Amino acid sequence: MAATKVTFPLVWTNTCCSHPLYRDSELIEENALGVRNVAQRKLLDELGISAEDVPVDQFTPLGRILYKAPSDGKWGEHERNNSILSFYPVYWFSCCLNFDAITCLPLAFDLTRSIEGVLTSTVFDYLLFMVREVNMKPNPDEVAEVKYVNREQLKELLRKADAGEEGLKLSPWFRLIVDNFLFKWWDHLEKGTLKEVTDMKTIHKLT
Repeated sequence: MAATKVTFPLVWTNTCCSHPLYRDSELIEENALGVRNVAQRKLLDELGISAEDVPVDQFTPLGRILYKAPSDGKWGEHERNNSILSFYPVYWFSCCLNFDAITCLPLAFDLTRSIEGVLTSTVFDYLLFMVREVNMKPNPDEVAEVKYVNREQLKELLRKADAGEEGLKLSPWFRLIVDNFLFKWWDHLEKGTLKEVTDMKTIHKLT
């Protein structure tokens, strides 16, 4: 994420996160089309990835989660069904410093409230994946740095974050997704069976 972010500045996280706009194309519930349209728009806004590089029919919705994450004692996030957009060019996980809020959904609302003294927002989101080779021109107001990592490099990133080495930090939602889902998804991706792990009915509560 960029240094200017209110919550979780300069932490490593997933490829892209987004809030929807109140427009017809982003309110379509069927087949999560509204979510996919938001994802396409925000990938252009944040990473400079053109719509042609990320067709909406190529997004794979995998699931939904609920998590709560204080940031600095004043700000934080309490989010349901997070929209996490991730790319695997040649089976590599794309990890970048990125946008701070992570809502991407049809018929969403953003309710700001205080939870345990921390100002948070509660929203509905989805988890999305896509396998594409893309061209990027990151927006410096949103993204400080972009890095492609393979499985072992991601594990080393996690180790450094756990050890506090090099001042490296991960966003809490990304770490929860890694710990609960990511490597299983990666296995299925490499076998070509990613859709077998799709679960859009369950809301996974992660802490």
